[in-house]
Amino acid sequence: MGNEKKLNRLDPRFFEALGYLTDSDFLPVLRAGDPRWLHVVILGASLEAKAVSDAVAHLCHYPNMGDRQRKTRITFMFPVKETFEQDFRNFYRNIFSLKEDILDVEWEFVPVKIREKEALRLMQQWEEDEEQCLRVVIASGSIHMDNLVLKVLRKLNLTVYAWGDGNLPGEYEILEARGSRVNYVYDKAYGNPPSANEEEAWKKASEASRNGSICCGNALVLRKKCFDFTGDLTPVYEAEHRRWMMSVLLFGYRKGVKAHICDYHDLPASEQIKDKILVDNLDYIINGL
Repeated sequence: MGNEKKLNRLDPRFFEALGYLTDSDFLPVLRAGDPRWLHVVILGASLEAKAVSDAVAHLCHYPNMGDRQRKTRITFMFPVKETFEQDFRNFYRNIFSLKEDILDVEWEFVPVKIREKEALRLMQQWEEDEEQCLRVVIASGSIHMDNLVLKVLRKLNLTVYAWGDGNLPGEYEILEARGSRVNYVYDKAYGNPPSANEEEAWKKASEASRNGSICCGNALVLRKKCFDFTGDLTPVYEAEHRRWMMSVLLFGYRKGVKAHICDYHDLPASEQIKDKILVDNLDYIINGL
C-alpha cells in the first residue's frame, strides 16, 4: 500500500465516516439567522483524517451560509514533520485553485504537536468562542492510543469524538437506499427512456453517479433538520447546489471541465430545476415514503 499518509482517492472508509456523522449527534442543527458556525478540529494526519474531512465537506451546508459570511471550517492538527498539508492541497488542487468565493467550507492546517501549549491554547480559545460549534475528532491510531493526549483534552472539558473503523449494522444499506432513490428521482426526470423502478435505474448508473447520489441523499438528512420548508425553498435549493459543487470537486472534477461550478444564482433555469427536483422529493429520498 506504500506510505499510509498518502491520500488515496479510492479509500472506501469515506462512506463509514459519512454514515457515522449523519446518524449521530455529531453535527449541530443550525438554522437561518443563527450566529454560530461549525468548526471541526481533526487530530491526526492520516487517511482517517481525510475521510472525516470529506464527510464533513459533503454534508455541512447550512442555511446561514448563503452569504458566505459563515462557513464550516475544518482544521487539521498534526506534527510539524508531516507532509499532510501539501499532500492534501495537491490532492484537492481543484478546490484550492478556485478564485471565486463560491464554497461554504474552508480548511485550515495547524502543524503543531497536540501536547504543545499552542495547540491547547487554540483549542481552549475555540471552545470559549460562543459562536463556534466545536467538534474535536481523533483520527489517528497513534493519537487514539496516547493516553496523555486524552487526559489533556479532558482537562479542557472538550467532547472528543474518535474515528470508528467499520460500519454499523445495516449502515451502508441505508446510505445506498437513499442514493438509489436520488438516482431514481433524477432518472425519472432525465432518463431516456426513464427506468421502470429504482433497481433498474441503479443498475445502469455509473459508479461516479452512484457515489454522488449517496452523498446527495445523506446530506438531505441534515438539511431537513436545519431548513424551513414552509415558505420559499430557494435557500434549500441553493444549499443543494453548494453540496453538489463540493461533491464534484472532492471527486476530482475542476471548474471549466465540469460545468456549472458557480454561484447558484448564476445557473441557468434548466440547471436550477435539478436542485428543485431533488429537494422537492426529500421525504421520499430519506425514508422511501
